[in-house]
This record gives sequence, structure tokens and C-alpha cells, in this order.
Amino acid sequence: MPEYLGFLQKMGMRPELKVQTPGGEILIAEGFEPLPTQEYPKPHYKVAWAVLRSKFDLGRILYFDADHNAEYDAGSRKKTRIKAAITDATGFIQENMRAGRYV
Repeated sequence: MPEYLGFLQKMGMRPELKVQTPGGEILIAEGFEPLPTQEYPKPHYKVAWAVLRSKFDLGRILYFDADHNAEYDAGSRKKTRIKAAITDATGFIQENMRAGRYV
């Protein structure tokens, strides 16, 4: 876990949530980039997920425009980002279970 926390710190992100699933634990982190980067051309939120089984398996970073879902309040927008990350990670786990990689 220290390597994951180091990665998050380097990326300017902080842990937000852990979700237990039958296929493994999903770790969620979030950060905000006020300036454009090579990865994303305008201000944006970054939400990362990682799957933890007996060790870290895989993760991904999702990018969201800073003004996404402008009709929602800030708390609802954050929930939307986190829900998207959980959905993405859950899909990854399910695909690996179907493929026999996760038993």
C-alpha cells in the first residue's frame, strides 16, 4: 500500500474511499488540476481506482472537466465522479472473473 499512497501523492491525489467487492477491494482517490496538462487540455478532476487483491493488480485514472455536470452542486458532482470510477473498476473486475483471471 505504501507504493500506492506514494503514487497518489506524486499525482496530487488523496484517498477517498474503499469498496469491498467479491473480486477484490477497490481503492478510489481524487485530485484536481487547475491547469492544463499533457494528459488533459483544460482544468480537470482526476479520479483514480486501483484493485487490491492479494497485491495491487491494476488501476486507471479517469479525467473529468472541471465544469462537468454544472447543474449539480459540488457534492453531487463529486459523487458522480466516484460512482463512475467504481463502475469502471467493477467492470474491470467482472471481465477478469469471466476470463478466469480472477477466481
